[in-house]
Amino acid sequence: MMDKIKVSIIVPVFNAGPYLQKVAQSVFDQSFTDYELIFVNDGSTDNSLSILNELAQQDSRVMVFDQENKGATAARKMGWLRASAEYITFLDADDVFLEGGLLALMQECGNGDYDIVNGSFISVPNKRVWQIHTVEELGKTEYLDALMTGKNFGVMYASVYKKALFQESSFAFDKTIKVGEDVLMNLELCKRVDKVKNVKDIVYQYTEDTAGSVTSVIVRHPSYYIRFNKIRDSLIKALDPVYYTTTKEQQEKKDNNEIINSFFSPFIEFDKVYYTKVKPLKNKVVKKNIYVYCLSNIWLTKITKVLLSLLFAVKNGVNGRSSENRKILF
Repeated sequence: MMDKIKVSIIVPVFNAGPYLQKVAQSVFDQSFTDYELIFVNDGSTDNSLSILNELAQQDSRVMVFDQENKGATAARKMGWLRASAEYITFLDADDVFLEGGLLALMQECGNGDYDIVNGSFISVPNKRVWQIHTVEELGKTEYLDALMTGKNFGVMYASVYKKALFQESSFAFDKTIKVGEDVLMNLELCKRVDKVKNVKDIVYQYTEDTAGSVTSVIVRHPSYYIRFNKIRDSLIKALDPVYYTTTKEQQEKKDNNEIINSFFSPFIEFDKVYYTKVKPLKNKVVKKNIYVYCLSNIWLTKITKVLLSLLFAVKNGVNGRSSENRKILF
C-alpha cells in the first residue's frame, strides 16, 4: 500500500483529547484515500496519546509518534521527518478537512507540477470565509508578493507542499516566536519555490479560540512586533533584494500601525521607555487613527490607555471573558 501514498497528513497534538476523534474522522471521510495520517504527540498530559494509539489500531494509515513537549514547530518537524509521501499537509488537532478538501488540493498537483497548492478555508464559530481570490499560477516573486499583501494568508494549513521544499532551516526559527511562525515558514520555503497554484475551493475548517488555542490567550507587545518584523525582513531581503527595496517603505508604514495599535492594547501597561520608542512611528503610518493622534501627548496617551482598560473591564463583565490568563509576548 505504501507505494500508493501521495500525501502525508501531519497533525501536531498537545492536550487535544476532545478533538482527536473528530479531526481523524474528517480525514477518514475524504474521497481522496492515498494518504498516511501522522499524529505527533507533543508531550500531552491528558488522554491524547491513548486516543491516538486506539486510532492507529483502527486504521493502518494512522501513525503515532511521541515526543517530549517541544512546541508545534518541533512536532511538525517530526512529522516531516517521518513522512513518506511526495507531498505533505498540516492539520491542526482542533480543525478538520472539509468533505472533498484533500481531493481538491491533490488533483491540482498533477504530476508534481506545483511546489505548493493553496486552498481557501472557513473559520468557526464565526463562519468567516477566508477566500483566495488570486486563483492562478504564481512564480516565486508573485507568491512572495501574495504573502506580503494578504492575497495569500500565510498559514500552513489548507495547503499541500512538496516535502522536498522543507529543510532543517524551515523549522529553525527563534523558539520564542509563538505567533506568526507560519508566515516565516512560508517565506523560508519561498526560497525554493518555482510554481505555486491557488484554488478557490474551501477545503479546511479552522477553529478559533478553543481552550488550548495559542492565539486566544496571547497578546503581542510592541517589542514582539519589532523583533518579528526584523526576522521577516531579513528573510525577504535574502529572498528577493529588489522586492524588499521597492516595498520596504510601504511595509514599514503598515508595521508602524500594528505596533501603535499594540501599544494601546488594554493588556499592555503604559511604559515611558516604549512610549518614546513608539511615538516617532506616528509620522510614518498607512492610516492615521485615533491612537496615532493620541501619541502626540504623553498625558493624552495615558488617559486613552486608562479608558481602554476600563472599557475592556466593562465588556469583560458582560461576556465573562477574563484577562487573567493572557500571556504577553515580548
